[in-house]
Amino acid sequence: RYSNGTDIVWRGGKIAHSLFTHPASDSRKAHVDYRLDGGYAKFSSVVGLCAKPKSPVLFRVYGDGKILWESAQQSAQDVPL
Repeated sequence: RYSNGTDIVWRGGKIAHSLFTHPASDSRKAHVDYRLDGGYAKFSSVVGLCAKPKSPVLFRVYGDGKILWESAQQSAQDVPL
């Protein structure tokens, strides 16, 4: 749920588990780190935007120090909200 109590809806469905992040005002970058310590063989995720970005964004998923996946650059006209 959003902080105002409304359900998070993305791609037409409610989101049961989510993580939101926003770049720090001084860095223009946001990141989330999970230390898995080799305890998992598989990792899956979905990334997306809940608002039109003010500047272009790029998503990257890293594993073991390597880029596992990278999105195309997204800008406001690319986000169907």
